[in-house]
Amino acid sequence: MEELREPGANRLFPQGLARTLDPSTMPDFEPWRSVPDDYDLIGPGGRGRDYATFNRAERVRYLMSMLHLHMRWNGEDGYNEMEVFHEDTLPAMRKSYPDIDKLMPTILTALAYRWQTRPAVFVAVVNAAMKTDFMVDPSVPMNCYLRPGVPFTGPLHDHWG
Repeated sequence: MEELREPGANRLFPQGLARTLDPSTMPDFEPWRSVPDDYDLIGPGGRGRDYATFNRAERVRYLMSMLHLHMRWNGEDGYNEMEVFHEDTLPAMRKSYPDIDKLMPTILTALAYRWQTRPAVFVAVVNAAMKTDFMVDPSVPMNCYLRPGVPFTGPLHDHWG
């Protein structure tokens, strides 16, 4: 049997909960929007689309799905899913996705619901791991992952009760 790696610091319970952002205090805040039923991430002819052509809802959906898959792969390899988030995650993502900081509250809140975890706890664990201070996006509905463009393979356990 393969020996599992020691858990990282982000496996611990957070010291506190993440704050919920107040949309009225953020001049450029955009609430959660569902992508249309005919959402096509691949684009015409199956050639793929450039991230720069995505609207905000598509960007959130794309990045949420990408992080979710990386978390699943980590778990399937016997590691802690949350180890996807560490100090180098955000700087690396900023190179390809310059608007990632504005999207992360929405992405993390949606991921929390996807993993059936309280957003304030999930975001706090991510913040501790990445040394950030992202907040929970109150505009994200609990069933956000049951939309087109978001892979769904069944319920997952609740890591933090």
